[in-house]
Amino acid sequence: MTAATVRAGGQACSRPVMDQAGGGSPPVARSCPAVWGAAAPAGSPGLRPGPALALYLASYRPGGFAPSAAQLAAATTLLPVLEQALAPLPEPTVRTYLYDLAEMLNAGVANPLPGTALGLRCMALVAACAPLPAVVWDSATTREALAHFRFFPSAAELVAFLAARAAPHHGTAVRLRLMLAEARHRTRA
Repeated sequence: MTAATVRAGGQACSRPVMDQAGGGSPPVARSCPAVWGAAAPAGSPGLRPGPALALYLASYRPGGFAPSAAQLAAATTLLPVLEQALAPLPEPTVRTYLYDLAEMLNAGVANPLPGTALGLRCMALVAACAPLPAVVWDSATTREALAHFRFFPSAAELVAFLAARAAPHHGTAVRLRLMLAEARHRTRA
């Protein structure tokens, strides 16, 4: 194994890398900070609508009352940030995060996997979780996963867990898109 530098969330970290000859344990980012560092999207107030916009979105019905100019401005500002957080991360970043998460989960579950089995499970987790949005890859997810899983999760269980964390953000983005499209339609009419 040799050390390489990997960029995770804009921060450099040392990470063991498996030799091309194979063997050994899977590459695990033991010394890397959280993928998102201090600016974790899920914990960022920038991904949540302000009180007035949140109240409007909670009761939003197409064709209902028009939003105020301040609510439209807040929605116009929030939507691009939210859409960026709902885009998937590059696969190497997801791999780094998942190897860290898998190592921590393996240490905290009742049925830890041996090295080779853990490496194979991590490869399956990366393949299954790569298309998930960036908003799910933060330290809060790690804490919740450690508290949630008693046994090492299958790829399907982990995808369902992470997709449930992203669902509220998807719902907010859909409402914002509808609200802004309706506002554009009203100004044309």
